[in-house]
Amino acid sequence: MSYEFLGKDLLNAHLSKIKQRNAAYSLRAFSRDLGIDKSTLSNYLSGNRCISKNNIQKIRKTLALSDQEVDLLLSEYEVNRNRLKNDIDYIKIENEDLILFSHWQNIAVLTLSEVSEHQASPLWIAQRLGISVQEAAGAIVFLLENKYISIFENKIINLNKKVTTSNNRPSKHLKHFHEGSLIRAQKALYEVDILDRYFTTTYLASSRENIKKAGEMIHSFQRRLVHFLERAGNQDATEVLSLSIQLFPSNCSNKGVQEKN
Repeated sequence: MSYEFLGKDLLNAHLSKIKQRNAAYSLRAFSRDLGIDKSTLSNYLSGNRCISKNNIQKIRKTLALSDQEVDLLLSEYEVNRNRLKNDIDYIKIENEDLILFSHWQNIAVLTLSEVSEHQASPLWIAQRLGISVQEAAGAIVFLLENKYISIFENKIINLNKKVTTSNNRPSKHLKHFHEGSLIRAQKALYEVDILDRYFTTTYLASSRENIKKAGEMIHSFQRRLVHFLERAGNQDATEVLSLSIQLFPSNCSNKGVQEKN
């Protein structure tokens, strides 16, 4: 999805002026001098991402922008933030493509590409996700071979929008994915500080007929929560978070509770 970011013309103009004085000056050098992650700056200049207020202040200080130029960037930020609220696009993955979800690490690495200062190094990825180097390398190879990502200058380039799946079709890959998420949740329960996690469980009396409608409500809530977390505080992302929600009968039999005559 592409948005009209007029501020990119302002930054490109400043970049052009610098390159006139130094032809070897690169986008990497520009991002370094601005103090902004290269992939963040590149996505902004290509119209694929709005820029945070925090980065606007970095640009203002480094380039000595006028009040009018800063107002342009800030007003553009507010306009596009409102547009982005309802414009999060998802690609629905089905059938054989569900193999993407065979390991939760695949999705985690895709998400890691949105983290500031990320690296396409298996060692770095392993340290950030708490997995082995072999698991990190395996995820990278899978994502490259199936054209979900490319790698440029040690950065992971996500070639797809966000992915989602159908909730009403059984799949061994999805079951494996959810199982991995539950195992990670159990690990986090005992190893992550209580201030850095949130767990809640409720038992209630209802009927299985309400689960489908409840699932639709959970799906809508999850989208809104993801939107909030990805844009909260106007800060660049620094961590991959895991959000899992389960709703199921306490009696796990497919037939449910049978009434006795």
